[in-house]
Amino acid sequence: IKTQNIIKHPAIVTRVLAVDEQLGIVLLRMNFGDTGSYGAGNALVVWEAFKVYGGKIHAVEAFMRVMPASAGSGWD
Repeated sequence: IKTQNIIKHPAIVTRVLAVDEQLGIVLLRMNFGDTGSYGAGNALVVWEAFKVYGGKIHAVEAFMRVMPASAGSGWD
């Protein structure tokens, strides 16, 4: 792992998509930007859901996909 190449992501764009305070659920979307590592014009896009209670995060679910860097979130 010491020789692993770590990709730099200088243009991360995050967006909180939804917060349900009663259920303690938060949905987040992150676009890691066009680094040239995922094909021309593509970016790694991640959706994450968090379960929060007692002021702490207790669970995380994540889905990652390579998509066009210019793809909107659907909430834009």
